[in-house]
Amino acid sequence: MQSAWNTFAGEYDVLLKEPLDVANVGSWLARWSDAEKAVWEARAELKRQRSFDERDAAAQDAYQQFMTDVFPLFRAATQQLIVRLLSLPDFQPDPEQHRFIEHWRSDAALFHPDQLGLQGEIERLIGRYHQLCWSTAGFRDADGEEAWRQQRAQWRLQRAEIDEVMLQIIAFRQQIAQLAGCSDYREYRWRELHRFDFTPDQCLALHDAAIIAITSVSQSIPSSHKLPGTPWENWPVVDNASPIRNFLMMNRCSTPHEQYLLMVRLTWQICLREWKRRVLSILPNDLGKPKEVRNGFFP
Repeated sequence: MQSAWNTFAGEYDVLLKEPLDVANVGSWLARWSDAEKAVWEARAELKRQRSFDERDAAAQDAYQQFMTDVFPLFRAATQQLIVRLLSLPDFQPDPEQHRFIEHWRSDAALFHPDQLGLQGEIERLIGRYHQLCWSTAGFRDADGEEAWRQQRAQWRLQRAEIDEVMLQIIAFRQQIAQLAGCSDYREYRWRELHRFDFTPDQCLALHDAAIIAITSVSQSIPSSHKLPGTPWENWPVVDNASPIRNFLMMNRCSTPHEQYLLMVRLTWQICLREWKRRVLSILPNDLGKPKEVRNGFFP
């Protein structure tokens, strides 16, 4: 575990040990930002490689190893830096830093060292789920409809173990929440994601509004704009343009799985523009965010 973390550990050790005061806190924060960015970018690249082809066992293993070996130590080091910053005497954050300080105070309150081992177990189970869903040799060699059908057949064959994996994840998440003093995992996750501007009940109100809006939108979309009956058939039409069989886009998709994901994304964009307009028009004004912020919530 330590050898993989050594790629990033040096800068974190310096940040933890060097003198820190209000005079140099600005440069210290900038270097912390760079160190954290290096970890997240490494994770993003490994995740991209894993998602590019779910059948690439080496890419799956590399991402899994990173999440199991590096991320717990990264979380522990981050917690140490947060505690160090928050305990700095006479530190007055700049106005643009107030939100970060609010986030870090929440993170510090949620953290318990025993959570690291539990999170490692969750990552191991997530890796096991991917193995169960994408491990058959026949699926690795198949394309189109055959690949799609083999993947779903694999899910059915492994259903009992997949169920057990999910139940274990739920149990570990509940333990993480309890260690943080939360009543359940939703409360923990809400605070971990720094959702300070709206409550779970307000989010449920958004869900209800979305159901109304998306149902109305889906019923009004011409059949030529909708997803095909099966994921290996024709691609959708965006607005009045020709069917999405753009050679540039197709050339970037080297697997049927990636092609289907692109098709779903493009189809979702069709719905999202109209859905955004309708949802914002019917949301209550007191949802918890001003309208300009709610507009920014949608891509």
